[in-house]
Amino acid sequence: MTQLSAFGSERRTGRRRVVPALVALWVLGAAGPAQAAADVPGYRTEEVRSLARGVEYRRLLRADGPVVVHVVALRKDSGLALRAVLSNDRVAGPAPAQERTSAMCQRVRCVAAVNGDFAFPSGEPIGAVVAGGQMLRSPVPSHHQLSVTPTGDLVAGTLAWSAQLVPSDLRPLALQGLNVPRPAEALVMYTPAFGPATATNDFGAELVLRVVEPASPPRLAQTSLVELIGFVSGKGNSSIPADGLVLSGHGAGAAALADLWSRHQSGAVSRRGLLRVETTAPVAESVGATPILVHEGRRWVADDGSGFVAGRHPRTAVGWNAAETLLVTVDGRQPGYSIGLSLPDTAELLRSLGVTEAVNLDGGGSTTLAAGATVLNRPSDRMVKRAGKQQIVHEPRPGDVVVGAVERPVASGLAIVPAGAAPLPPFDPLAGGVPAVLGDVAVSADDTDPASVLGAGNFALLDLRHPPSPSPGLIAVAAGMEVAMAQWLLIVAVARRRRRSAA
Repeated sequence: MTQLSAFGSERRTGRRRVVPALVALWVLGAAGPAQAAADVPGYRTEEVRSLARGVEYRRLLRADGPVVVHVVALRKDSGLALRAVLSNDRVAGPAPAQERTSAMCQRVRCVAAVNGDFAFPSGEPIGAVVAGGQMLRSPVPSHHQLSVTPTGDLVAGTLAWSAQLVPSDLRPLALQGLNVPRPAEALVMYTPAFGPATATNDFGAELVLRVVEPASPPRLAQTSLVELIGFVSGKGNSSIPADGLVLSGHGAGAAALADLWSRHQSGAVSRRGLLRVETTAPVAESVGATPILVHEGRRWVADDGSGFVAGRHPRTAVGWNAAETLLVTVDGRQPGYSIGLSLPDTAELLRSLGVTEAVNLDGGGSTTLAAGATVLNRPSDRMVKRAGKQQIVHEPRPGDVVVGAVERPVASGLAIVPAGAAPLPPFDPLAGGVPAVLGDVAVSADDTDPASVLGAGNFALLDLRHPPSPSPGLIAVAAGMEVAMAQWLLIVAVARRRRRSAA
């Protein structure tokens, strides 16, 4: 009778017997992830919620501390993918240089997002940014990158790249930077993703190019046909055309541009040339991420005693294994609620969550997890009134009037979005959050966040290059560029000959 009372009388229809069984199975299925999360040593699962098909949010609590952890798990079979998002869709330009993670998430209609790379005081990201196969900023050799391959796999390590302009006389110009401040004796390319102008000084030369074909900004591993438009020397801050780019050189770089323009003016070089940007390993998306926390299932970061590594701070990290990717944030600097973790402890947490690889993103007041416009974690920064002005600080000073918790604007983000042209899955943002920053409220210039400023630690670097440099693929690309240029020159010569014959 107990069984009959639970599942219905034998006289009821088969449909009525099946429905409660399906409900029971659904309950058991929903409880499965919560049980898995509860197995994390020392942590209790406080909440489990689905954000979309294949995307689950979990909130964990460790009473010792306490420490609050937020985890978004993205299954590989979800039909969703990670996308790098650049603040305000540009590297530099007029203020504000940075954007809130929740605003980026809302703008790209993401399911969930975390803040990305560390930033310079100017607001520009330290490492590279690759979005949709387009390099928006070139990498730094000593800075790790978290990259997504064209097949959707995640890799971490230093990212090697190259770029060159090949004019019609096949005397290539190698570029040393893309949308970065122009170093001495170097040649740097600026695209519309940098901002309206190059922001360079007058101690160099700049060559303006138009992208002819394909009619889009240069993409990785894609040869673009470009056209020389104009040249200036001894004058910087050139406007970047919406359909083109600017090559800016100093010293040897300026001399190379001047020589190319002179060859063009004399007729020795055609107005058109070929441009190609490459990474040694195929990359579709990438943001800067340092240091690596877990590699091949082992903790990869050592405690060097510095405040950046050993201090308890809010943390943002990404970990992954063969089945799923985890976006993880740790709240901190809020006694009684959550005090944060050191980087070694963060690495151990990620290992407990089952990842085999993991990297650290910008932390401290930058640590943010958002679902659409809703902030899911509790950022630690505060808006204060100081000397009659509103400022964002990571720690209020005596005399500051605390207005409330705020979400700090950041340089880049990492978002979960539909893969390809798949429609956006519906999701139910969690309630709550923190107040948004209203108006142009700047982060205090004299406020140094120890978890958001890279320390001087000698982190173990991994190399993303495969196969090792020099790559046969790059050699083939160079040969292909020469063949393409030769074919193009042949077409031009034939066309000129026909025009002369017709005349």
